[in-house]
Amino acid sequence: MSSTTSNSQLLQPIEKLRGSENYSNWKFLMKMILIHEELWCYVENTGNLDTEVNKQKSQKALAKICLSVQPAVFSHVRNAQTPHEAWNNLKKAFEDSGLCRRLGLLRSVFATKLNECDGMEGYLNKITSLSQQLQDINAPLDDEFVAVIMLSGLTSDYDPLIMALENSNLKLTSDVVKGKLLQEYQRRDEKTETAAALVARKQPKCFKCKKVGHFIKDCPKKNFKPKETACSKALISAMSVNVRSDVWYIDSGATSHMCNNRDIIQNFVEEKPKDVNVANGEKLQTAGRGNVQMILLEKLLFISSSQKMKSLSISRLLKHWLKIKLTEK
Repeated sequence: MSSTTSNSQLLQPIEKLRGSENYSNWKFLMKMILIHEELWCYVENTGNLDTEVNKQKSQKALAKICLSVQPAVFSHVRNAQTPHEAWNNLKKAFEDSGLCRRLGLLRSVFATKLNECDGMEGYLNKITSLSQQLQDINAPLDDEFVAVIMLSGLTSDYDPLIMALENSNLKLTSDVVKGKLLQEYQRRDEKTETAAALVARKQPKCFKCKKVGHFIKDCPKKNFKPKETACSKALISAMSVNVRSDVWYIDSGATSHMCNNRDIIQNFVEEKPKDVNVANGEKLQTAGRGNVQMILLEKLLFISSSQKMKSLSISRLLKHWLKIKLTEK
């Protein structure tokens, strides 16, 4: 295998020519491939065709050009006999060097703005590419003017950099401006990352949910109340230690009416025991529920304990449209 063939296989395939939209890039890449394979001289029509080997090289150059275009473009190269003819046919078809083409490229150059591009590198690459396209149609821009265009599309926060360049007495070139802008953009990017890291480090931590970003007073779980199940429901009663068995006590902390006298309960139904926490820390258990004829206490809990207890739940009474007035004595 020849070295030329070996090197050819190492080249990446280029995008096939679609039309005027990618002609400029295709033309450059195709020219580089033909130069690399020592075939460009046949496109320029300067190659010697006296020998059979050179004729084969000329046909190889023609084949490479024809195989690098899409089917829609075949009509421009189908009847070409030489690579020079095929190249010129494509140039005439897609390299528009007229006034409209120049105006379109110039408008695109002047309309390019940093805040509309994907970062500083994308912004500079777009201006450079448009400038190169103008040069390809023999309408080149002065390099210093390209540098000025690069500065004109920046956002206002780059004004100090522009003033520094103006006062530096440096000769403006596109390469100088590119270097300065890329350095400044990278410096700002690193500064932003450092600031973000410091902010993240200073963020408060909630000691309730253990998450970063808020204090305990702003915690979304601060007022969260877990759902109560039939098995784990705790009924809190503020019963005092010394109670009388013939008195009903109105309890503002109780969630249900309760008593330990089975004889006065009507329609009694035995239920699975539930825990009841009373104010003195003692834990009692229910044995069922029923009704007591007074103002008809419904769903009263029967406490299976020897402790004297008759408790009226304010929250239950209020559910039955009763008005309760608590006064100090």
